[in-house]
Amino acid sequence: MGVNAAGAVRSSVTANAADATFPKSKNDRPRFAVIGLRYQGSVLARHALAYGDVVALCDVDENILATAKAAFGSTAATYEDYRKVL
Repeated sequence: MGVNAAGAVRSSVTANAADATFPKSKNDRPRFAVIGLRYQGSVLARHALAYGDVVALCDVDENILATAKAAFGSTAATYEDYRKVL
């Protein structure tokens, strides 16, 4: 039985969501970047918004990147090269 990346992230998010406490202030919220914004990346990012803030978006497709920026707010930085995010 193999483990894929999406399954590992889903398991991690599900396990941590059950134990998570919501932050008390904006300074307590983790910040994260999303690399790859097609369906699965956008879905995971949307669920993670309850626990943190999206500060960077990355995708090689400019149209997908523009759509994600509109969906997640215009304050997130955008990148086409994941190495610049890391």
